[in-house]
Amino acid sequence: EQSDIDVEKLNEILEYLINHQYTGDFIDPIRKFTNLADDVPGYKKIIKKPMWLLRVKSKLEEGKYKKSKDFFSDIKLIW
Repeated sequence: EQSDIDVEKLNEILEYLINHQYTGDFIDPIRKFTNLADDVPGYKKIIKKPMWLLRVKSKLEEGKYKKSKDFFSDIKLIW
């Protein structure tokens, strides 16, 4: 399967998101700040695949994305 990944461009997008003034709550996993998964009724039922920006960054650095759409699918999980 041919990869369409432009790691440099995706990293540029990711760095923009990480450094944006309104994305601070999405950089680290929510459990780092609170026990939200246990405190909010239905959280685990609604949030099937937790995602945060530093996890996306790690996956990009580790070469886990084979297609750009996979990268953007993870970004969409955050918002």
